[in-house]
Amino acid sequence: MKEKILLLCPAFSNYHIAIKSKLIDMGYEVILEDGIKYYNKVKKYSKTHLETRIYSKKILELKKEWNEYLLEKYSKIVVDYLIVIKGDSLNENFLTDFRKSKLQTRFILYQWDSKKAFNYKYLLPYFDSCFSFDSNDCEEDDQLEYLPLFFLDLYNMNTKSSDLTNDLFFVGGNLVITSKTGTIGYNGILNFIKAHTTKSFYKKRDDLLYEIICNNRYSFDFIIDGGHGKYKDIKGFNYISDRISHKEITDRLKVSKVIVDMNTPWQSGLTMRSIETLAAGKKLITTNENVKKEAFFDNRNILIFDPYKTNFSVSEEFVNSDFIATNMNNYSLESFLKRLLS
Repeated sequence: MKEKILLLCPAFSNYHIAIKSKLIDMGYEVILEDGIKYYNKVKKYSKTHLETRIYSKKILELKKEWNEYLLEKYSKIVVDYLIVIKGDSLNENFLTDFRKSKLQTRFILYQWDSKKAFNYKYLLPYFDSCFSFDSNDCEEDDQLEYLPLFFLDLYNMNTKSSDLTNDLFFVGGNLVITSKTGTIGYNGILNFIKAHTTKSFYKKRDDLLYEIICNNRYSFDFIIDGGHGKYKDIKGFNYISDRISHKEITDRLKVSKVIVDMNTPWQSGLTMRSIETLAAGKKLITTNENVKKEAFFDNRNILIFDPYKTNFSVSEEFVNSDFIATNMNNYSLESFLKRLLS
């Protein structure tokens, strides 16, 4: 008989679907709850950090309703594993009651947010195993085990040099990247005010992308989620309003030599994009110094830049030299899930 998994994972760029599909391929029976009903309701009251504070009571009411729904729907279903990704939709009452109804179930928590973005400390006592992609959080909390993110199988590609028609590629949201305290909660509002009085304090990702290309003569394809931006008239800066598919990303990534990745200032964990980049056999430019800790780190493939400095330059040797083959098998989705369930 197949072991059964209840997977509570928020919908995000179809990664939740990929996780479910891979678990099924590995021989498990999987029930996926993506929480989209809950998140769509909450979104109405939390479009900004200020709204989140104003409507905090309403959001708690929605969470209570959602947890009651989960308990009623799943408390009588027998499962071998409960896997929770993030878990920001769960409250302690649900976890207490659900734990009582699942005495034989192994509870597993995975965080792809840092504690600075989402303080999930209250969740930890309810789980048998707790993992995080954020190495700093893991070093500070012995309840957490470090487990980096993964790449999907479609990123494991072979590219011929004749296919490479673009030098630099970026895809991501146009977030604030140089605020050392981040843009979370009340501090985020203060940072926003400072941003409009101290230009050097406040840079978005498109500012940094511009700094990279203005000092170099490289072709580039920058897809920036966030509507219109200040560089919209420069060919290669492509501002979009909706997410693009993995297929479109991989098509554009395939013809590019180097991928630019920028992590948010309040997390140390590697982004999905950085791991996908190396799995695809592409070079990486990143703001995340923690990449040095990974087994795959090779400065011939990875260039780290400091977003707080100006006049960052990318050498032609780095862009045009061949990618040095590296083994990324331990970062595949299947390896990730095996670690989670081990």
